[in-house]
Amino acid sequence: MRMVNVLLDSEWTDWLPIHVWLLEHKDGLIVVDTGERHDAPILPVVKLQVTPETDLGFQLKRMGINPEKDVQCVIQTHLHGDHVGGIGTFGKTPVLVSALAWQGMQGVSGWFTRQIAKVSIPSRLEPSIIGFSSNPFGSFEQSCPVTKDGAVKIVPTPGHTNGHVSVIAQSEGLSYFLAGDTSYSETAMLERVPSGFSSNDKLEIETHTKIQAFARQHATVYLPSHDPESAFRLAQKRVVQVT
Repeated sequence: MRMVNVLLDSEWTDWLPIHVWLLEHKDGLIVVDTGERHDAPILPVVKLQVTPETDLGFQLKRMGINPEKDVQCVIQTHLHGDHVGGIGTFGKTPVLVSALAWQGMQGVSGWFTRQIAKVSIPSRLEPSIIGFSSNPFGSFEQSCPVTKDGAVKIVPTPGHTNGHVSVIAQSEGLSYFLAGDTSYSETAMLERVPSGFSSNDKLEIETHTKIQAFARQHATVYLPSHDPESAFRLAQKRVVQVT
């Protein structure tokens, strides 16, 4: 019923960001999520203020980065339209997705998902499937190292979608938790409130519990994709406070 209410509610939130993240590491540049494009198909329940100048490809080139040559890999937390809009920017750069996320885009059900959610994934895309090991990382039973030194890892964070993942980048004693849509805000994670479009409320709440446990073990800057406060917390290196 919550999802139905989201679709029928005539009230709008304030404007929210669609964050993507660029990690600078000695192994190479890593992009986490690819945002939305200015020419994306519009859903009736969504309003966008995306211009050509805010497209990911334009932003990277303005920074002097060639998306097709300078980026080591792209990691997709999940495959909703507002997170994959710029995926075609990177040519043959490896794109990492979870097996469950990619399976969800295949077959008849995947076709319907693409049509309903206006997900545009290049037909030529052959993603690299994330290989989770049984080695735990903090409160997470599985993880996948992205860099040789293990400073950047992927962990499974299901709930918003069954194949949702998050990226944890560790630097100078802090863990930067690039959370995708594990929650829409830090407060929602702390209060364990499922998101409006959660595919599995129980899994999402379990993920919130694991993130809180991780934050008790590691000084963590929590960065959901649509939280207006994420950019401020990143700039200030503000650590999440878990009671």
